[in-house]
Amino acid sequence: WREYSWLNELIRRRMEANSRSRGPSVSQVQKLFDYVLVVDIVEHPSKKLETQVVYRFPAPSDDAKKAEKESPFVASVLGFCFPDLAHMQPVTQFQGDTFSFILTDMTGGRRFGYCSRSLPITAGSSRPRYPRAFCILSYIPCYEMCAQILGIVDIRLRVNPAACDDFLAAVSAEPLPRPGDSILLQLKSAHTNRPENYKLTRPADSDRYLDVLNLDLVLRYVSPVNLVELFASLIRERRFVFMSSNVSVVSDCVQGILGLLYPFSWQYVLIPVLPTSLLNFCCAPVPFVVGINSADQPELHAMKSAMEEVILFDLDRDQFLWKPFVDSEFIPPVLRDQLLNGVKKASPYHSSILSAFRDKQQIKTAPPAKNLKQINNALADEFMAFFVQCLKYYNSCLFGLPGAETWVFSRDAFLNNFKDPEMHKFLAELTSGQMFEQFIKEREANRDRYVGPFEQNVRMLNSLSRAKLAASSDKEREMI
Repeated sequence: WREYSWLNELIRRRMEANSRSRGPSVSQVQKLFDYVLVVDIVEHPSKKLETQVVYRFPAPSDDAKKAEKESPFVASVLGFCFPDLAHMQPVTQFQGDTFSFILTDMTGGRRFGYCSRSLPITAGSSRPRYPRAFCILSYIPCYEMCAQILGIVDIRLRVNPAACDDFLAAVSAEPLPRPGDSILLQLKSAHTNRPENYKLTRPADSDRYLDVLNLDLVLRYVSPVNLVELFASLIRERRFVFMSSNVSVVSDCVQGILGLLYPFSWQYVLIPVLPTSLLNFCCAPVPFVVGINSADQPELHAMKSAMEEVILFDLDRDQFLWKPFVDSEFIPPVLRDQLLNGVKKASPYHSSILSAFRDKQQIKTAPPAKNLKQINNALADEFMAFFVQCLKYYNSCLFGLPGAETWVFSRDAFLNNFKDPEMHKFLAELTSGQMFEQFIKEREANRDRYVGPFEQNVRMLNSLSRAKLAASSDKEREMI
């Protein structure tokens, strides 16, 4: 037993790290949402713009200490509802937009924010006015369900706030449904005393969250070559700024591109839409991924000298504006070519057959694809296949001790499976990053818990490899 003392120490450290609080896991979340806010823009006589909460559920706490703690949190949410506040103008027509953001609390737990903006309907609706934001915060990324809730809030709030309170209180009282299940409610109509039925269904999501990713939009705005280059830089954990004139585009594209990292997840700062007031965060000396409004580009350029090796990608032009690295060259050529060809095959917009979509602007404005789920799956599967090839031996390199409830990963044993020098060098760096560290830490804590699409494909590939090896051995014996 003494000869395994180093292993015991490693197990102890891993268990301590895993026990540290990082906010509630999805399995620990008990309710669908924490807050619902309705936010307006107020213009002062000095022309200064400010955000103001016009409705909130639950209402502010009467407890002074709790209210003091909530205040800075709510204030930060207001900034993310209008990250482009500095560029807002009163308008008579507004197409409306939806986007999401992620807030990280002191324990490392993430709250997912979903925001929908539209022009408020008023008596003088022909007058120029500012958009109104409807925002919901949750510990789980159920964007479709949240969008449905915000739509009902909009309708009931037009009647009176009490009608909103009744609806949200009823939703909040229900336990969080399992993936694929629904919340069924019957409430009095906001307009009459007649009962109205509501059905809120949680998507049957996997651990990839494909139901909340818009990979079709990613393919419209990012060419296959640039997407592979961005992916290569992401797995090397660089600093990124994505830019678009449309906050919905930058939000959806940022989260869609990061979703392609499955089974990894981004471990650093992630702000899909960065408020103008926080633009100097782009000078941070740590890995980050942020999205900004194109109107903030001049201010960003003015800070360039204070930034360290930041990648700036313009989504509207599908172009790298700052590109200090060519990270795709670090990926072994066979893997890189397979991935690029797979992305081209998965994209319905970059085939030479589709001559109508050769112009980039036509691709962006084309009607939404009818097979969005198929596109999501096809693109995500190409990137997952990349990781399956890279990590196919990880499970066989998890070692346990008698009586231990956790496993320990041997990096040396894993790397020894790869004899090709380029592949060995690539995986040596990949397994040194924080994303791999978190990936393997979760599986060390409970190796058998993970049964998602990635693990299924790893097992399938290993089974095929064993079958081929067995067939080869049989042929050799026959020859003897």
